[in-house]
Amino acid sequence: QLEWAELFEDSIQSFRLRRLEDIFGASAEIRFAPSQCTLQDRCLVSVQGTELPAGVFAHESTQDPAFMQQLRKAAEELLKISGPLDCRPRGLKSAKFGFDYTEDVYMEPTSD
Repeated sequence: QLEWAELFEDSIQSFRLRRLEDIFGASAEIRFAPSQCTLQDRCLVSVQGTELPAGVFAHESTQDPAFMQQLRKAAEELLKISGPLDCRPRGLKSAKFGFDYTEDVYMEPTSD
């Protein structure tokens, strides 16, 4: 059943990618976390033009240091504004990934 769900999601993603390419010119699906760490490890990205920066595809081994510096700076600024990010999948339980967040209650972020 899980395999069918993944195949269905892949087919939907292909339509989304084509639509993003129509709008922006370049798009791709990237994995932003190891699949053993999260159920949601893919992201669609787009840019106006003909190609995405190489750094988008290359975690820490990128050949585009300026891109990685810009990405790290943006992440630092986000964390200053928002505080720590809680990316746990609220309301989900998974024996495969060893978590149970069905009892977690959403808490509004606090401002300092």
